[in-house]
Amino acid sequence: RIDMILEIPREKVETILHHDSSSIREWDNLREAWSEQTSSQLREKVLQARATQQQRYSGTNIHCNAQLSAKNIHIYAQLDGDAEQFLTDNSKRMWLSSRVVHRMIKLGRSIADCWWSEKVTTSHIAESLQYRNKTMFVEHEWI
Repeated sequence: RIDMILEIPREKVETILHHDSSSIREWDNLREAWSEQTSSQLREKVLQARATQQQRYSGTNIHCNAQLSAKNIHIYAQLDGDAEQFLTDNSKRMWLSSRVVHRMIKLGRSIADCWWSEKVTTSHIAESLQYRNKTMFVEHEWI
C-alpha cells in the first residue's frame, strides 16, 4: 500500500462552456507528462522497488516501507540534509502532524526506491508532498 492521493481539480463550468484553451493546454501537458513511461515500465519500477525493500528488510519483521514505525523510520528512511530541511520547513508551513510527516517520509522512501536511491532526497520528499490531500480539511464553497 502506498499513501498517495492525486487530486484532480473540478473544471469550472465557465471554462467548459467557453472552451478556455489555457486549461486545455494544462491538461495536455499533464497527460503528456504521465505518458512518458508505459504501464509496463512503471510496473517494472514498482517490482524492482519491492525487491529492494524485501532485501533491505530481510531478517526483520518489516516487509515494506509502509510498515516502518516511528522508532525505526530514521534507520531505514534516511533523509539527506537538504531533504530534512525541506520537510521541516514545509511541515511547519503546512501545519503537518507528526503522523503525516512520517507518512511523507515513508512515501519518499518508496519513491527513492523506484529511482534506486540510497537516501531520500528533496525531490523524493517534494513528490510525496504532492500526493497528499491538500483540501481534506478545507471547507468547499458549494454553488
